[in-house]
Amino acid sequence: ADAGFLFPAAILTDLPFDDAAVTEEIFGPVVAVLEVPDYEAGLGAINDSRYGLTAGICTDSLARATDFAARAQAGVIKVNRPTAGLDLNVPFGGVKDSSTNTFREQGKSALDFFTWGKTVYTGV
Repeated sequence: ADAGFLFPAAILTDLPFDDAAVTEEIFGPVVAVLEVPDYEAGLGAINDSRYGLTAGICTDSLARATDFAARAQAGVIKVNRPTAGLDLNVPFGGVKDSSTNTFREQGKSALDFFTWGKTVYTGV
């Protein structure tokens, strides 16, 4: 059997923006930390990604948090919270290549995956 790919828990810094650790969706105890000059550049880096599962911001500005939630291209937005984990009663899913684009897991939206609709016309 294939051994797979393993990487120990790590915080990766000083990476170029085109490094695989930055551009690929990694599910594990690994984070790539990128330095950007300002908020707009950071938001641009998020939105330039082909993935969009979760995005987060730490801020004391409600205006900045609201702007981030509106403009960040991700299915889940976290403000002053860890980007992992969420309540089971809310829809969960990403955008772009982080999504099936057909349904959201969890919450009432999850029913869409397990059901299908039918339209019936009758004349009497």
